[in-house]
Amino acid sequence: RRFNGVDFKVKTGYDQHGGLPVGLRVGEELPQNIEENWREVYLDVTTRPEQDLSWDGPDADRPGGFISRLCQWLLTEQPISLSVNGPYQLGLKLWERTSQVVFTQGSHASPALSCQARPQEGECFGEFAPRSELLLHSRFPVVIPSPTPAYNAAYAPSFLQQIAVDPLPDSVAFCAPVLERVRDPAVKGFCKIIVEYLRAAAEGPWEGKGARTCLFGVQRTPIGATTLIRCGSDTSWEEACPYLLPFFCTNAREAVELSVAKGSAAGADAAALELHGIKVVEESEDALKQRMEAAGYYNVVRPARMDEFPMPGQFVSTLLCVGHCKSVKSKDSEFLDLFRSSPKWIRINAP
Repeated sequence: RRFNGVDFKVKTGYDQHGGLPVGLRVGEELPQNIEENWREVYLDVTTRPEQDLSWDGPDADRPGGFISRLCQWLLTEQPISLSVNGPYQLGLKLWERTSQVVFTQGSHASPALSCQARPQEGECFGEFAPRSELLLHSRFPVVIPSPTPAYNAAYAPSFLQQIAVDPLPDSVAFCAPVLERVRDPAVKGFCKIIVEYLRAAAEGPWEGKGARTCLFGVQRTPIGATTLIRCGSDTSWEEACPYLLPFFCTNAREAVELSVAKGSAAGADAAALELHGIKVVEESEDALKQRMEAAGYYNVVRPARMDEFPMPGQFVSTLLCVGHCKSVKSKDSEFLDLFRSSPKWIRINAP
């Protein structure tokens, strides 16, 4: 049939719904390898028994349980947003274990009927590819609102060299031994800017100013997910350190693993991190590949020499999570009490 002068031919695996230009697929398992079908309406519905979505049931945290599989599906497919019409504790569990920039909490009495955001009210919006594929599609993910020039701005090395000698604030002074191992003064200055940025970000989350109750700010990586930083044989500590710092100095420290090639230029510096709670594995590239197949890392980072030094917010957004979570209700104190205290918000965390 033609709709508004355009032919609609339903894609394989879907049924046309009610004679409308809508493709519908219903099943008991989460759909895999979804095509976006840009500007067409395709609806995938997964039906599960109610107990599968019990946030405090026996399967709630079981690796093979439906909630765990749903969280992994959200990390793999990375839709723009997630809405939950159900118990707040269920919404919290899903939000903490995923990385959607837009999250909306509703209920059966006050349902979330859309997945949109109002950036002007603190409901930060952004489109992220799956984290392990992010840099294949974008230099930095765009978050709204943010200043467009910041995405192409960079620090002058001469400025970074000047601040490299400045002392760190007391709250992040524990990072000094890691920075002292950086020999290049420009890289050391950039690392200090990253630490200062994280120190400021850890003062969040901030509350939005709109009709809906909203919290926004920088977040750690999804709880239960691990980022692997790989130092190859030619990787220097100057190359690795900026990528490690967002984990080392925050509550995301438990969520990073350092893989070091035997004989790596960064080997001695990396080994010292084990004293500070960072897991360090010395292994060949072949051994790493075998381990990666089973490990299912959230992200794999291979540091390289920086040709320029970007703004810290843009750099950190490639490693950690950003965005907002909101309730459809106005002045929702239950939502604020529960979500504001979540360990997903980024925090400075000394070893």
